[in-house]
Amino acid sequence: MSKSWEESYDNVCKFVEEHKRIPEYHDKDKESDESKLGNWIRRMRSTATRSKLTSYQKEKLEKIKGWYWSIEDLNERKWIENYDKVKLYYDKNTVPLRSSLDEEEKKLAEWCVTQRRSFKENKLNDIKCFYLEELNNWDWGFSQDKLWDETFERVKSFVEKYKQFPQHLRDKNNYEELRLANWCDSNRKNKNISQERVNKLKTIGFIL
Repeated sequence: MSKSWEESYDNVCKFVEEHKRIPEYHDKDKESDESKLGNWIRRMRSTATRSKLTSYQKEKLEKIKGWYWSIEDLNERKWIENYDKVKLYYDKNTVPLRSSLDEEEKKLAEWCVTQRRSFKENKLNDIKCFYLEELNNWDWGFSQDKLWDETFERVKSFVEKYKQFPQHLRDKNNYEELRLANWCDSNRKNKNISQERVNKLKTIGFIL
């Protein structure tokens, strides 16, 4: 390992410790200390995409607080961080409020709104939908009848295709099936399910 690599790495760690963020490259100030560190980080990410970083270097870089390899990677990490914070509210049977005087809570409430909007626009993948639906009393913010009917049609299509109902144990990485299996479970446990829904479920061989 070259001395210059270790020195640059140490300088990045010192910057992060002092400023609580990853240094960035700025076109208008290329010679600043931060831009030099930001440029070094850009080269590391580029080198990684060409598989020219050693395992040791990758491990070291990933130990830097807040490190990310790409914007996509950063967005995923931020999503998980926000989800974990929101989960703390739902675990206590409450929700973050947009009217709150606490700025952090307001941001989390806006995040929830964004997730619901993305869901309505079909921009939220099954993994994220699955975890949101795992939250106590999570709702997507629109007609529950419409959501029930749409999910019923998805279960019906699943049964027609696979000749069985969605299950939890068949493929734990298939989040679409897991979401449908959860929906089936909730209907079985629902003691107040309407007769209309019962009749509809029976048309696809659903056993309550």
